[in-house]
Amino acid sequence: MSREDLRKLSVAERLELVETIWETLEQDGAVEPPSEELKRELDRRWAEHLRDPSAAKTWDETREDLDRRS
Repeated sequence: MSREDLRKLSVAERLELVETIWETLEQDGAVEPPSEELKRELDRRWAEHLRDPSAAKTWDETREDLDRRS
């Protein structure tokens, strides 16, 4: 499938394709599933976001912060 073919798919179709590819990589052992520690950290961060969604930063803001640190 070429890039041109991929661009003909809807966003939903492309996302579904990505999910399917990722699942096959997991099944083939090419990627490890997230550790329990990582799952807990992601859950913690999600709960923190739900408590105060206004504290979230956009990707542009995050990139600017990172650029300033470099």
